[in-house]
Amino acid sequence: MIRTLFALIVLAGVLLALSAFAPDEPKKDEPKKDEPKKDEAKPKMKEPTVKLIFGKRDKDLLYVRRAAGNLKAVLAVRESLLAKVTRGRLDYLDPTIASFTTDKATKLTFIRSGDTFVIEKQKKDDQSPETWVIQQPSHLAGRNADAMKVERLLGDLSALRAERLWAEKATDNDMSRFGLKPPRVTATVTLKDDKDKERTYLFGAETDDKQQVYAKQGERDLVFSVRKNVLDDLQQTDVTDPIVMRIDLSKVTGMKLTGWKDVVGQETTLDLERKGSNNWTAKSPPGYKLSVSQAESFLGLLSLVRAEKFVSYKAGPKPEQKLTPAAGALQVELTLDGEKEPVTLTIGGEAEGRFYYAQSNKQPGDVFLLPKDRFEKFKAKPGVFAAE
Repeated sequence: MIRTLFALIVLAGVLLALSAFAPDEPKKDEPKKDEPKKDEAKPKMKEPTVKLIFGKRDKDLLYVRRAAGNLKAVLAVRESLLAKVTRGRLDYLDPTIASFTTDKATKLTFIRSGDTFVIEKQKKDDQSPETWVIQQPSHLAGRNADAMKVERLLGDLSALRAERLWAEKATDNDMSRFGLKPPRVTATVTLKDDKDKERTYLFGAETDDKQQVYAKQGERDLVFSVRKNVLDDLQQTDVTDPIVMRIDLSKVTGMKLTGWKDVVGQETTLDLERKGSNNWTAKSPPGYKLSVSQAESFLGLLSLVRAEKFVSYKAGPKPEQKLTPAAGALQVELTLDGEKEPVTLTIGGEAEGRFYYAQSNKQPGDVFLLPKDRFEKFKAKPGVFAAE
């Protein structure tokens, strides 16, 4: 009897040990482990730990009720907090504008007032540096662009920052209201060695405060506003290279000046010969005692002539600009060794009180402005070139 009872106890122990390795039978009301729960797709939101209820504003204060379980309190906080907690969906969108590095830019295209400007980086040969050359509009085609101004425009676009978001996906009516359909200015930057070969920017109307303008980038639907000066630069910048002529002074063999009719009552000509630096003689008028230092000083001004502003391109001068010796202009002809035709510069009437109108055969048909203070004493009287 004792042996039988002992055997039953041992058997029960073995069965109990084996049962530890057997898989559990799923309960009738409990899903199997490999089956998703029915309410898994719709997780239940937990009750908030703290509730904040924003109420009345009083000057620069805002009253807030704070509830945490059974604990409740009324607090006064800065009124500016309300703007943060009442933000809309737009305030949480990424305002980042795709940028670029200016050294990868190979072409800048922009459309303003119906004119399309295309400026492209080019190299004449392997030894020459890259230069920005204007391709369009046609009246400027082939001319060098002002590299500093082009780089400034590219810098403005690469650093463009959304000051505020206005629409996640603007309707046609919204686009018209923002001045983006059609845009006031469209600018496109073409890049090299980049997955996205172009960056396109659309600029529209001013915001109500007149400090910003509405803008949009490429195919993105997002409408934002940027600083107004970016649009001003694109609308107003003259990208033409201001250098009208550059002279190698070592090649100058002669200088002929005609003018001063408005000073002495008739056209006067001073014809000078140059055999080297500070080696001048007057060919005409006979017996003229020349100030070599004044002749050399004036020639130095002509070594690099830079326009303050271009008044017109290829249209020729107007009578009121007084760009003929008969109208009082001073015409300068420089004879250069190795060149058949002389280089000419004509300095005409006053403009805006601070400039002279001018033209040169180096830029045929163009009229530009030169600073009055640099040329005034030479234009004032022929005697400035006479020795004392």
